[in-house]
Amino acid sequence: MQWILGRFLISALLLLSLSAGVSAQVQGAPQERVNFKTEVWPIFRDRCVECHGPEKQSGGLRLDVRKEALLGGFSGGSVLTDNLEDNELLYRVTSSDEDFRMPRFGAALTEAEIGTIGRWLTQGAIWDDDDGSVKGTVPDEKNVPIAVQLVRPLELVEMVLIHHPYVLILLLVLGLLSSRGRKTLAAKKKSNPSYRNPALRLVAFVRPSHLVIGALITTVLALREDHEELQTRIVNIAATQGIEHKHIFGSPPKPFRPDQEVGLSSTYFRGNCERQLNLYNGGNYRTATLHLRLCDAKRKPVSLGDLVPEDGYVLELIIEKAPHATEGMFSDRMMDGVFLTETHYPDRVMSVAADTVTLDVLEPGERWAAYYPIDADASLEKETGLVYLYINLRTDSKPFRPIVHYGLSYGLVFEEGRLAQGSDVWLGNLFWTPRLQVPRPGGVPINEWFDIKPIPKIPESRIIEVPASEEPVVEPPAPGAKPALPHPFG
Repeated sequence: MQWILGRFLISALLLLSLSAGVSAQVQGAPQERVNFKTEVWPIFRDRCVECHGPEKQSGGLRLDVRKEALLGGFSGGSVLTDNLEDNELLYRVTSSDEDFRMPRFGAALTEAEIGTIGRWLTQGAIWDDDDGSVKGTVPDEKNVPIAVQLVRPLELVEMVLIHHPYVLILLLVLGLLSSRGRKTLAAKKKSNPSYRNPALRLVAFVRPSHLVIGALITTVLALREDHEELQTRIVNIAATQGIEHKHIFGSPPKPFRPDQEVGLSSTYFRGNCERQLNLYNGGNYRTATLHLRLCDAKRKPVSLGDLVPEDGYVLELIIEKAPHATEGMFSDRMMDGVFLTETHYPDRVMSVAADTVTLDVLEPGERWAAYYPIDADASLEKETGLVYLYINLRTDSKPFRPIVHYGLSYGLVFEEGRLAQGSDVWLGNLFWTPRLQVPRPGGVPINEWFDIKPIPKIPESRIIEVPASEEPVVEPPAPGAKPALPHPFG
């Protein structure tokens, strides 16, 4: 409720200030059109594009290409709408909550910068370039001169120097010492054939071939680091563009089955995907609980041995907000955008399939349910299928990008018209974020983000204030006490 009231007040104040500006313009000269390239883009470039640009799209949002900005981010909120009360961009840059406000790092936008963006939005968010991009932000490979492309092998040397300069310096020093040591040892033996010096002999033992091998090893290490960086960027782009990470889930995506017993109902836990010392338990805490079970068409649970109903089954999915989880994650707009379907959407769409099922509200802001119907033919031996859970549903006849989060799998076995042993329903994760460790070391382990085993909840005693973000504030440690360390990343 505080989140909704805060958003309303911020939007009202912004609308009032913009309206006052417009009224003043009406009384005097006509309001001039805000120039995107000279007024808005400098704000995006200096304060936004580092996290929402060509190389990184935090939260699935990109602000240097109009068609990408139109799609919004993972929250589903539009950032270019002229309806200021529903504009996610303005809501974020005007938020008083430092954990939710954008830019997330650094000072807040000035009133003048916010006013410029607001006027630009009310004027239709006109983008100056015909193709909706900002020239010069992303280098075009085909426009690179051929002479420069031919010289690119030298980039390997540059990369090695950048990644491991200390190793190369050490190899150079060893080479010089070895050369000098061999000369000294030869001179000593010439004057005294019985001369022995183990240290000098060891230095003289190093040959140019050894240095070449060391240089090659260093190059391989540099290439490996560069490859890991490129792989991370590929995963970033794939995840933030709503594209499944094919190396993990395949295409169409198929979830991995959790380590659970075969059955007709299960409970799952969704965790936070950030790790910071100032968060409760270092960030390893629960954000939602999900319950999945097989029911009949009247939404009553079924058991093995029951007759196969003529009107089929339903997959019942209950979503519960975890105690003290961020309210913004479970806003009406966010939850209204959740839907279930057996249709795979690999890219942006204009509409959804007829089998789409949205959530019912069981308890406002706390509990939701979806009931996906399954046909059942008792004459078959088995009925199988996979239902996707997406977010970001839109119904305003504009293209949108469904983002898959989970897969609800069912395999129903029938014997003599009854539900038989081996029937199984389960829920698996399909959402990828670069923060997760699949398989990148140093990320958040998957079982701390989605698991059948309970993920710790934030206790009441640790809460001071719950901001509208995925970062609940925790009590500061007592004087002299060490802060709680995050869960080890493995």
